[in-house]
Amino acid sequence: MPDDKQNKPVNPSPKNDALPPLADPVVAAMFPNVEQAGLAAESLFGAILAEDKVSIGKIVSLTPQRHHSMTRERGTRIDIEAWSDTNQVVIAEVQILGDSSMPQRNLLAGSRILTETARPGTNARMMARNMPFVIAINILSKNIRTAEGTNKDVVQPAKIMYTKTPIEVAAAQFAIYNVQLPRFRKIKTDFTNKLHCWLYAIDTATQKKITIEEVVKMTSQLQEFIKQDSGFEQYCEQYKRVAADPVTRAEYYRWVDDVMHQEGVIQWARDEGIEIGEQRGIEASARNFLTMGLAPEQVAQGTGLPLAKIKELMELGIRD
Repeated sequence: MPDDKQNKPVNPSPKNDALPPLADPVVAAMFPNVEQAGLAAESLFGAILAEDKVSIGKIVSLTPQRHHSMTRERGTRIDIEAWSDTNQVVIAEVQILGDSSMPQRNLLAGSRILTETARPGTNARMMARNMPFVIAINILSKNIRTAEGTNKDVVQPAKIMYTKTPIEVAAAQFAIYNVQLPRFRKIKTDFTNKLHCWLYAIDTATQKKITIEEVVKMTSQLQEFIKQDSGFEQYCEQYKRVAADPVTRAEYYRWVDDVMHQEGVIQWARDEGIEIGEQRGIEASARNFLTMGLAPEQVAQGTGLPLAKIKELMELGIRD
């Protein structure tokens, strides 16, 4: 019987060494260069784009985010920038907290790449002819399309379109692909789908607060997938290396401290003058801390909520 979401082990105990695979410092450390993570980027990005029948060539250059020490200063920086041998560049950003400015950052990052690749003296016509195909991929822990009656697919493409019929692409040089993890949690996992294998591994590790290696060990379909997909195998090896790296672990905890500081400032503002929705605000902060990988006991101490309430929120997050 498939190891779908209904067959996950009940309440596995979180491990202290299980770094969340979607945390900023962890993503940057796992994709340091094309030699160590090129195959992983090729497989993951290829699986996402295949949902829109788009393919990329071989990844020949890979640059991780050189992120600021303060998360609020991220600006237009991205987690991964990967160039292919077919003049395509994928800029990928992972967002485990809510951020309404994501599309705008995609546009800024895309325009930066387009202008930086133009040689001095290039005229507009030459620039248009040699322009790379910029693909922005966002892996999100929040749904970006939430309106009633909207499309519920996991992957949501966004492009520059002619909006009068016939609706068609107006400029093929830029596209955004939003991967909505909450949508993925609501569907049955199809392990014959490459993207489902990737998302199941990453999201299960994040939700259950266990390592990627543990997810693979408890899922027979992923054990087969790792044998067939060299990119996913490389990703698993990279996670193992990063999880054992004291420098990355220290960077991760600094990042957590900074996010907690920002949440504390927001909560202070609520305490000073905003009473409506205060409980929801505290619970939202607790959810954010859980998403970042903090233990329930730490979140209870930081937010002042009862431990039972924190565990309830954690269970709701896993089921959502």
